[in-house]
Amino acid sequence: MLAAHILSHKLEPAQIAGVYTFDQPRLFDAGARASYDRILRPATWRIVNSGDIVPQIPFWHWGYRHAGQECFLPEINASEDQAGGGLLLNPWWDQTAISKLNAYIQAFRRRKDVLIEDHFITNILQRLESEAALRMSVC
Repeated sequence: MLAAHILSHKLEPAQIAGVYTFDQPRLFDAGARASYDRILRPATWRIVNSGDIVPQIPFWHWGYRHAGQECFLPEINASEDQAGGGLLLNPWWDQTAISKLNAYIQAFRRRKDVLIEDHFITNILQRLESEAALRMSVC
């Protein structure tokens, strides 16, 4: 994201086809985010796994902000019907807060190290594959 931001000032923004990140921490203050989003928001996709703590740091109340568009992957519960709970595009904070809280509670109950496990790219890919399979079955 930082490289795309720097390059966008040196190249024509149309030359940057896309920026994809996976569970990245917050990078910008409000001013830098506005500068980034003005040019690159339509081409930027932040994939966020619900149980991953990394996208929550550094903390929002310290002035750090995310940029780009968020693709939020809620906690998957195999015992529930998943048709209503797929990927959320640019969700409101309250939509993600409940899912994150549930992911942390479930991780604690299962004695799973949520701070590490949900950050693995294999876990993110599994969630994306589940989302793709769900969308294919609906079509």
